[in-house]
Formats: sequence, structure tokens, C-alpha cells
Amino acid sequence: MDIRIAVVGPCASGKTELVRALRARGYDARQCVQEHSYVPTMWQHISRPDVLIYLDAELPTIARRRNTDWDERLLMEQRRRLSHARAHCDLYLRTDALSREEVVQAVLDFLKSSIHETTNSEQTPLDDTMSHHNRLMTLLEITRQLTAETDLDRLLELIVSRTTKLLGADRTTLYLLDREAGELWSKIAEGTTTMMIRLPVGHGLAGYVAQTGEVVNVQDAQHDPRHALYFEKITEYRVDTMLAVPMRDRAGSITGVVQVLNKRVGVFTTEDEELLTALASSAAIALENARLHAQVQRMLDSVIATLAAMIDARDRQMAGHSQRVTDYAVAIAQQMGLPSERIELLRIAGLLHDVGKIGVPEAILTKTSELTPEEKHIMRDHARLTGEILSNVHFSDDLREVPIIAAQHHERLDGSGYPNGLRAEELSLESRILAVADVFDALTSHRYYREPVSDQEALAEIEQGAGVLFDADVIEILKLLIAEGKIHHD
Repeated sequence: MDIRIAVVGPCASGKTELVRALRARGYDARQCVQEHSYVPTMWQHISRPDVLIYLDAELPTIARRRNTDWDERLLMEQRRRLSHARAHCDLYLRTDALSREEVVQAVLDFLKSSIHETTNSEQTPLDDTMSHHNRLMTLLEITRQLTAETDLDRLLELIVSRTTKLLGADRTTLYLLDREAGELWSKIAEGTTTMMIRLPVGHGLAGYVAQTGEVVNVQDAQHDPRHALYFEKITEYRVDTMLAVPMRDRAGSITGVVQVLNKRVGVFTTEDEELLTALASSAAIALENARLHAQVQRMLDSVIATLAAMIDARDRQMAGHSQRVTDYAVAIAQQMGLPSERIELLRIAGLLHDVGKIGVPEAILTKTSELTPEEKHIMRDHARLTGEILSNVHFSDDLREVPIIAAQHHERLDGSGYPNGLRAEELSLESRILAVADVFDALTSHRYYREPVSDQEALAEIEQGAGVLFDADVIEILKLLIAEGKIHHD
């Protein structure tokens, strides 16, 4: 076969065995000998192989092989590998999660769905500009994009838009299977509104595909008895040609249907069927990964929220403090137009900013009179402890700044804050936002040693420190949100 496959990554024995297995099946497969060689140079006459496969190893395994500890350097090394693999490879596999046989089978399945079947199909041009080879390369690029996306809603939009373009169609509908209800469901955007459609399994062409697992290519949907004409009245959209294929998970169970409507030129071809089948296979795996990611994210959120509540619960007057500070900080960040990933970083840091109070004795936390200098020192040390505790948590690459931001919520622009006396140029915008949100909630909440003040009184006190203690731009946004009623202390 003239498909050139490169196998890269730190798993040396795995690479060797995979290359041997692929060559035995007729593939031109080669490996990068060096552990950290990311760009294969074994084919000097081309810029990259047709397929790039990355075999990763579990980090403790690498540490044992090198007789080193699993330290921060190795952690950063893994992050670099993951970042590169997701950006440049067609298939990424963790060898610690799969047996050798499963690795080989996973690669063969990928090649069969994404490469082999399409390469052996009869060439039928999409139009005058897109050749069979271009469509194959486009399919591989789409596969990479789907693998990199973990947000379920964005992934669904990506699948729909890329499928429509690849197949030269007018519209694509992606149905997901609700097994308990025995229905397919899909969200269809029409202008500024979104319509939810539910279709019983076995009804309509998509329902037929979900029930039988067959690929359906219809050239005249208006006269096909399986077509649900009543949906055309609901959606006000006429269907003439249709191609629908099932999506299957790793176990082979049907998880949904990809339905492509109204070929712009001619009718859907055999090559279209093979392309859509390959794309549906990649989409199904990407959706499964996104769902798993969402489950992990929900679990992480619940653990963080529970931890924050436990810390606040040590002092009844602090109940809800971490959540309120987080809500204020997120509202400010959104108004300032921060990217969603920075807002998420701030949200996690906000919820965990007082985790260091676990090291403060309860007698000090709940003391009703003024703290002694020694007690003040112990109380202030919670910011340092927050950073120390969170630095031992293995946050994902996009959340690695959480310990820093959380630990800096008592730092001030002029260097008078704690624990490290940092100055303005050393503080991130997220740290500055968190500092203002924390002080606002502290001033407007009950404390053992004083009564709360109103929102306006708290704002006036914070404004006295604008540009000296607190970021002036952040204060202006807080002022705006208070005026609009979007931030207020109950």
C-alpha cells in the first residue's frame, strides 16, 4: 500500500511492535527512533507522512525507566507531548491503557475507517476543484480537529459544519441516541432560535438507520416511504437527496446518526458513503471522549465546590464566601471580555482561594475580639498555605496557574500585601480581579468584629485604594456592575 505511516512517541517497544504489525499487513510504516523526535524525517521527499500516529506512555513508567522521580519537569514534559500530539497527529494512543494487541487493532480500525476504504473506492470528484486526494486529506484534518475538541456543544457544531462542507451538501443533522427513551434527538439552529427534534427509533430515515445500522443513500426522499414528511412541515425544509450513516462507539453499539441533506450538485455517491462512514466513526469516538471529559469536569466541579463549602463551614460567618467571591470575580471578568479559558481559570481559583484556612486554628477564625499580632500573622499565613496546598494538585495544563492566582488574592499593587509583597507588574489581571472581589465580599458580610456595610459604602472604600492597592480598571467594572444590579450582596 502506498499510504505512508509514521509512528512517534516515547514508547519505544510499542512503536517497534506496531510498525512490525503494520508492515506485515502491507503498510509503509516507520518509526522515529529518538524518544522525543516529533517530526519524522525518514521520508525526505515529502513534508509529512500520510498518517502520523503518537504512542504515549504513562508518566510513572518513564520515570522508572530513567530512575527518576515523577517531578514537575516530567509533568511539563508530558504536557508538551500531549499538546504536540493533539495538534499534529492523526491518532493518539496511551499504551498504558491498552494491551499491545489492542493498540494494533485500534490503529487498524482507524486506518480502515479513515484511510483504507476511501483510498480503495472509485474516484468521484466532489466538484471541479476538490479531488479524491484532497477530500481524503480534508477528512484527516477534520479527524484531527474532532480529536482535539472536548467541549460537547462545540464538537457537535464542528461535526455538522465540517460534514456539510466535505460532502458538498446543503445541511447536516446529527442525531444522538437516547436509549432509555428509544429516541433520536437533535438540536437544529434556525436563525437566532434553536429547535429540539425528537424522533422515535424506527421512524423516518434517520430512525431506520438507528434501528438497522444500515447506510441509507436516497436519491428521491419525497417518494421514499421511510421518509418522515411531517418533519418537513415542522422545519419548513424540503429534502430531496439524503445520505445517512450510523455512529458507533468503541464497542460497536449505535450511538447516533449523521444525516446529510440535499447534495448541491447531483446525488450522493458511493465515495460520499465511504467518506461519511469514516467521518461518522471519528465523530462517534470524539463524542464519546467529550462525554467522558464532561463527566470528569462535573466530578472536578463537585469536588472543588464541596471543598470550598467545607472550608467556609469552619466559620459560620464565612458561609458562602468562596462562592460569592467567585461569582463577583467571574462577572467582572466577563464584563472585561476575558477569554472563556481565563474565566474558567479564575473561577476555579476563586472557589479555592481560602483553602489555606484549613491550617488556621478555629479559635482564631471565630475570635470575636481583635486579633493579637501573632494571631494576625497566623491568619495571614493562609494565603501562603493556599498556594502551597494547591501547588501539590496536578491541575491540567490550562489550569496550572490556579495555585498562583488563588494565593495572590491578598497581594496589593504597591507591594503592601501578602504573602510575598508582590507589586503591580508581578500580578496577573485574574489576581487583581480576585483581590477586589474578595475585599468587596468581606466588607459587605457579617464579621465577628464588625457589622457589614452597604454595597455603595464598600465600593467607596475600595475606590480609595484605586491605582495604589487595587486595579482601577477592575474597580470601574465593579462600579458598573453594581449600578446595573448585576453584583449585589443579599
